[in-house]
Amino acid sequence: MVIGIIALLVAILLPALGKARKQAQSVQCLSNLRTLTQACLMWTNENHGWAPVRAGSGLFAYDPVNTSNFGGYLGTPAKNPITNTYTDVTVWAAWKRASEGDEDMNITYSAIAKYLNHKQVLSKISGGAYPVSDTVAPDLQSLFRCPADNLERMKQTGLPGTAKRTLYSYSMNDLVGIPVQAGKTGGANPANPAFAVTSQKTAARAGFTFNGKWSSIKRQGEIVMLVCEDERTIDDMIFTPNAWAYAANQAINAVADRHSVAKTTFVNGNPLNTSNQNATGNASFCDGHAEIISRKDAMTARYSGNPYGEPNPY
Repeated sequence: MVIGIIALLVAILLPALGKARKQAQSVQCLSNLRTLTQACLMWTNENHGWAPVRAGSGLFAYDPVNTSNFGGYLGTPAKNPITNTYTDVTVWAAWKRASEGDEDMNITYSAIAKYLNHKQVLSKISGGAYPVSDTVAPDLQSLFRCPADNLERMKQTGLPGTAKRTLYSYSMNDLVGIPVQAGKTGGANPANPAFAVTSQKTAARAGFTFNGKWSSIKRQGEIVMLVCEDERTIDDMIFTPNAWAYAANQAINAVADRHSVAKTTFVNGNPLNTSNQNATGNASFCDGHAEIISRKDAMTARYSGNPYGEPNPY
């Protein structure tokens, strides 16, 4: 009888414990996003109002003299011969890892690392006196990763359309991570000829034109800055809000639904984006706050600055 009572209590408590755990993970995820966004704002305040740029395949720097190019957005930063560290880094997150055989980058190379109480630690692809990227600043790495993400699953390769992928969870809205470039030309979107829009390097945002300065971002309390991205699509820490792809059920960068519904489909161990069902997830905004948002809302003109039209149906 005692065993039966215990079994009954376990059956009652387990769902409640699971729900509480899921809620705690969502709260921690929101806290991570808020902390990272505040660090980006601190970087902006110390760099004459310039915004940190999106993550990518390498490190980048600003040249305050050459303001015609991405607001002075240039290639690889210089290396300080005295401190043996990279200077003038502007990418908000450095995600390329030694385990992927890529650049000798680690998370401490991120522009905002120093505002998160971390000094830059050099690493190499293999060998040498430097530690490998995977072992550098594990506490800082955890800040860039949603606590509900499955790290071992993220390490798997072979996702459709992705040769390599980040092991971090958060992505920057491309529309506030790459300035509009005057004089650059773009073509129609080849994935959807009905939208003859130029590339994000040239297209004005919905209601404003982002020139690289934080002050040029209008409606900062509504415009998404970082999202906890869907594990089925995250590969480079860049959130591209392609609203036109939603209705067509094409692969999209979407806000993760891991905190709201569990609907991920796996094939051979790899998660697939089998549908663009609406769900809610976590995001931060350009004024520094973080909150829950639906994946549809995150792609709209109001919340992303997307100039391409709304998800259909919306």
